[in-house]
Amino acid sequence: MALPPLPVELVEKIVQNADPTELWALSYTSRALQVISEPVLYSAIGTLGFRSTIHAMHSLFRPRRAYRQGYVRKLSINLSTWAQQTNPQLLRGFFRLIGDALGVLDNLDELHLIGLPPSEAWVLTQCSAQPMAFVTDIPPGGVLTSWLEKQRRMEVLVLANKYLAHWDEHVEVSSLALPNLRMICAKINTLQQLIPSRPVERVVLDFTLDNKDGGSGYEEMKSTFASSSRPIHTFGIHFRPAPRNHIITSELPVFASKDARLLETVTFLDIQVPTLRLFDAFSDLEKTVEKCPNLHTVRVTGRHMFDAHLGSDLQQNSQLWHAHCPSLSRTVFREPEGSTRQFALDQASGGMLIVSTVGSWNSEYEEYEYYSAMLQVALRS
Repeated sequence: MALPPLPVELVEKIVQNADPTELWALSYTSRALQVISEPVLYSAIGTLGFRSTIHAMHSLFRPRRAYRQGYVRKLSINLSTWAQQTNPQLLRGFFRLIGDALGVLDNLDELHLIGLPPSEAWVLTQCSAQPMAFVTDIPPGGVLTSWLEKQRRMEVLVLANKYLAHWDEHVEVSSLALPNLRMICAKINTLQQLIPSRPVERVVLDFTLDNKDGGSGYEEMKSTFASSSRPIHTFGIHFRPAPRNHIITSELPVFASKDARLLETVTFLDIQVPTLRLFDAFSDLEKTVEKCPNLHTVRVTGRHMFDAHLGSDLQQNSQLWHAHCPSLSRTVFREPEGSTRQFALDQASGGMLIVSTVGSWNSEYEEYEYYSAMLQVALRS
């Protein structure tokens, strides 16, 4: 006796939660499953691996299959892993395919272009879409600037400038571009150009010790923050790995300042360093914390966070920071992809006590978490 068909609602839920690699095979088993699975399968091209992504992108141009182009909401390309598995001739063909696909994907909400050689930045010129989020390591220059100039819908922008040849360049667009920008991750010279008069609320400063005197001081940040048309409440300072084991000291301009002006709107301060063993500024962070009188949360991330010489002082530091900033009610210390320790203010005693980290992270930071992590992905690629 044949089994009765599953309800369509149940099949849709199965498809939505299926592994993308399994979903590809599932879409060929029946016409009904193809109709249900294709919108999910094509919504995020680029998550299927190199060859499956090529196959999916080619299928966008097949006769009577152009409707699939409307399914694609997110295109995520990271060549840093694929290039190691692929011969140069195939890659050149893939760049042309990316350009062709960008020319027809008009419904993109999110676009990631990571790991493309600077000489292949031309593919971006083919994109006529108005994505809400854009992540790239394409260096500043005419291609990137002219494309961003046309963007009116974008809310999140992640620019990972990792090429020394373009180090001093920045992105500069007219006041008409990016009118809805809410979050940006970039170097200071680009932040200074793109924050003014835009509704930016979340900022990640991409900081490198090789460029420590290049305008990454507190004074510059204060002036830039004040130029946003909305209060900036989330501020990340993400340090790149330092060459020659340079020490991150409290004398760096981003920490040391005689400027009495305060970052009054910042409620979440997020500091990421490659390793705490090279972060001498940790013991003096209260000087930075007191610059943000309305802080609610401070988070510090780095390898070797819980070494014996530092781990025992975390609660003491939390208490010290609270003394310098009475509004501070939570501190979070974590290792990348590892352990986390969290302290919260006990109203009765006034002390910062260790608390469970399970389910404690506020969902309002999920967007910030995702895109600040994508900055690190792009920089490491």
